[in-house]
Formats: sequence, structure tokens, C-alpha cells
Amino acid sequence: RSVATLPQFAALEPSDPDHSPGWSAAGADGRAWLDPFLAGLGAHLAEDGVAFMTHNVAADRARTDEILALSGLAARTAHATTMVLDPRKSALLHPAVRARAENGLSRIGPYEFVEVAVLEIRPLGTG
Repeated sequence: RSVATLPQFAALEPSDPDHSPGWSAAGADGRAWLDPFLAGLGAHLAEDGVAFMTHNVAADRARTDEILALSGLAARTAHATTMVLDPRKSALLHPAVRARAENGLSRIGPYEFVEVAVLEIRPLGTG
């Protein structure tokens, strides 16, 4: 079993110098850390293995599924939740990413929330 929470925030610059750069800068589409992890996961997951990871709605789930399929893996949403988006991050969210994630973003007063899924990843045909 494996568990991962990878940086997935779509920004080219950190929003907070007190956090690691990956906390708020995972590339223009938020996939700088995600894609290499997913591409290599199949080589490290046992035939009956399972990996769990968080997945931000703005990080393009369809692309995640494509990368996993190339490695003989598939993901299902094991749990979904909504969490507050740090205002510093919200201010940096690229308009194209914001548009792609429009249905997964919501606002209540000054607070913005983002949908996050916990994905269960297994070899194809075992889940």
C-alpha cells in the first residue's frame, strides 16, 4: 500500500515563502509533480497492490486516468470532500485552470473552496 499527497496547485511561483515551493507551485497546469509520480507508479505497485492519493479537481482527472492506463492502472474515487483554498493560492490560480475547475470551485463570502478526491489506484481488472 502506498499513500501520496502531491503538490497539485497550478502556479509558477510560490504563494508563501514559509512553505516549500511545491506547496503552491506545481507548474502551469498543476501537474509538474503529479505526472512523473503517476507514470512511474506501475513499476512500484505489486500485482495486488493499491495506492491512495489526493487529487485536486483543478488537476485534470482525465489526464490522470490517461497516464494511469498507460501503466496498466486505473483509479476510482474512494472519497470526495471540499476544502478551503488558501487565499494566497486562490489569488494565483491561472484563469485557464480556474475555468477548467469551475464546477469544483465555490465561494462563500471571502472564502473559496475546492473539491478534492481521494483516488484508489489499482492494476486494471483488480478493483
